[in-house]
Amino acid sequence: MRKERGTKGKLVATTSHAGRGLLDEAPVGLVVFDAEGCVLDANLPMADLLGVKNGFIAGASFFQFVAAGSETVFRGYLEGLIASGREELRELALVREDGLSVCAMVRGFASRKEGESVAVIRAAFMDLGAGDGREDHQAGPADELKAFADNVLDGIFRLDRKLKRVYANRVMLDLFRGGGERLPDSLDDWDFFSGKMINRVKRSARKVFGTSQIQELEVICDREGGPGYFTMRLVPEAAADGKVATVLAIMRDITLLKRNEAEIKTEHSFREAISRSLSIGIGAIDDQGKQIYVNPAFCGIVGWSKEELLGKQFPYVYWPSDERRKARRIFLKIRRGRKTSGSFELNLQRRDGTCFDALIMYSAFHDNAGNRIGWIGSVGDISGIKRKEKELQRLNKNLDTIVRKRTDSLRVQNRNLRDILMGLNRAQEELRLSETKVLLEKQRLETILNVVPAGVIVVEGKEARIAYVNRRAQGFFGRRPPAGREMVETLVHLKLLKPDGEAYPYEELPLNRSLLEGETVRGEEMALVRPDGQVVPILANTTPFVIGGEIVGAVGSFVDITKIKRSEESIRTLNTELAKNLLLVEDTNKELEGFVHSVTHDLRSPLVVINGFSRRLLDLPREEFDEKNHEYIEYIKETSQNALFLVRDLLRLFKIARGEINLTMVDLAQMSRSLQQYFGGLYPRRSMKLIVDDSLKVTGDYNLLKIVMENLIGNSYKFTAKNDGETIIEVGSYRTEEGLVVFVRDNGCGFDLTPARRIFEPFARFHKETEYQGSGIGLATVKRIIHRHGGRIWAESRPGQGATFYFTLPE
Repeated sequence: MRKERGTKGKLVATTSHAGRGLLDEAPVGLVVFDAEGCVLDANLPMADLLGVKNGFIAGASFFQFVAAGSETVFRGYLEGLIASGREELRELALVREDGLSVCAMVRGFASRKEGESVAVIRAAFMDLGAGDGREDHQAGPADELKAFADNVLDGIFRLDRKLKRVYANRVMLDLFRGGGERLPDSLDDWDFFSGKMINRVKRSARKVFGTSQIQELEVICDREGGPGYFTMRLVPEAAADGKVATVLAIMRDITLLKRNEAEIKTEHSFREAISRSLSIGIGAIDDQGKQIYVNPAFCGIVGWSKEELLGKQFPYVYWPSDERRKARRIFLKIRRGRKTSGSFELNLQRRDGTCFDALIMYSAFHDNAGNRIGWIGSVGDISGIKRKEKELQRLNKNLDTIVRKRTDSLRVQNRNLRDILMGLNRAQEELRLSETKVLLEKQRLETILNVVPAGVIVVEGKEARIAYVNRRAQGFFGRRPPAGREMVETLVHLKLLKPDGEAYPYEELPLNRSLLEGETVRGEEMALVRPDGQVVPILANTTPFVIGGEIVGAVGSFVDITKIKRSEESIRTLNTELAKNLLLVEDTNKELEGFVHSVTHDLRSPLVVINGFSRRLLDLPREEFDEKNHEYIEYIKETSQNALFLVRDLLRLFKIARGEINLTMVDLAQMSRSLQQYFGGLYPRRSMKLIVDDSLKVTGDYNLLKIVMENLIGNSYKFTAKNDGETIIEVGSYRTEEGLVVFVRDNGCGFDLTPARRIFEPFARFHKETEYQGSGIGLATVKRIIHRHGGRIWAESRPGQGATFYFTLPE
């Protein structure tokens, strides 16, 4: 459209195609500007508003219709529309073609065609009346403006230079809780603003009056149901003289946007806290095999960062070159198959080149339409389990059967665990991703927490209220929330023990340390007492739950280590039994060695004597037979009797080595007193003083312990026979870290410990047979009995200063 000036400077139309593309029937003026204010198109009501004949104004500069002093306001309005890209409302003073002034309300916005950088401005003008009636217009807007303002969703009000309200639309009146059909003129009486917020609005309005610059701020209104959040835009409105006469305020409600942002921020922080607390690797790929998610634990396991892994297609960098064909075959089979969950083992490679065995458990996830969109899986390093299996194979052959049974048990348990996880995965198939991003993140997090083989618990608030537990944790704690309700109990209801069995003080619980002190706990061992009284050993990891730099809760994961504890205890028991068996074998070998020595030496000597004297009897002349036969027969009798005693002691020793032990409570003090009577009968001419504790009770076999005390007290009787003074034998006990130690002490001849290291071996003698008789088997028998009870025996002595024998028995 083109226009020219007439002889009197008036605008006239030169084309018959005016108003093309505009709504000439519209009740308001519509116009399209370029960035410089040149009219590109306009409808007939706009031309009528400006008093242009024939309705053609396209091609003219709109500045010629702007009242003197308002050009700056109009230019700033155009620049503001282009810069912000939003709709803006402004009152403007115009001059008609016939010279009359008119006030109009203009609402405009800037737009660009696709591929073009030049913006055009589309605006709607509403006639507010003649310029001479402006003051009346400010006091009460025209009916057209009121209808227009009351039907928009934004709150609109106008302030004069005294900061008094001169206009407010229906939205502003709805915010006023004081009642009535009219909003108070003074801002101080607006009950939906706090005093601090009113002062802030006043400062911004004064700044608009002083600088003629648009001010934007965010305000909070008190209204039913909670606080409301608004953006407020303060726009200067110029009078005919170009000065700012009023300020127009436009309030847009952003409460829903604020709430959504807070929910997304909270959910993102919650997901990040859970991801950091998990010690097991979690990863996800889309249905084309692209890596779309890895948690920190996964990056820590393989050694590559999150940025290096995300977006990569298989073969992935953590697949060893010799395992790629196998891994590709497994992944393609999973992708093409109908199974939505499962597990498999695969050898993976770390960044440093080392490899490890991994157990991978996977599950598919779907979109809202039920279409599969990817896979999520957990990666656990099972190299330690593999190494332990190899170490167990190197144990003694006697442990092979136990190891095989244990391995079979572990396999059964692993199959049961896989069945449980597969059951959980089948339950997860019924879940669907929600339509919003927040619900999608929640569902993905729920799937991760229920796949991992660890209990997860989330507490919130300073009172440590339990906000969430996963299914594994529900199994640990032995409780579930009521149907349709959330878990609301606190940590006070959980009974946790330290490894030594002492109860945890409430403030020292790992979750409380993370909640109250911000501490991150890794791998702390403890025990959980379930409601049924069962004690379950667990390994805990906790981390604080931080939102906006403030700790609002804590997240913990717990792993049941009962099987590991049982394996360790089984190995310790087997080692103890093996040590006992080795000790028994060693004693048996020494006894066999002594037996051979006895047969070759001690038994051979009496047989030689018997044989020699028998030959002498046969070789004696008849005249000397009556004289020598009695003497020789006495030698033969004494020697054969000693041999019989030796054979008896040997049989006794080996019978003790193989008989069963019947454990009872035995009072060694009472037994010693009865033995005093027995030995008193054997040695009636001896004067002996026996010192015994009032009660000396131990656990053991009564008959075997009686043999021990007979030998020890009998030795004391034997080796005190040549004492010059009174014989004193003391039987007592004392306690050490090893347990109860029993001793038998005498004041006899004693012996030198240096050559007497073999004192407890069979047939060991440290005195001549002519001085003290004996077979040398008694102390060997004592040692064998003590060892069979699981204790130990030793002696202390010096020549001429008596001897003391000590022994211990398990309690």
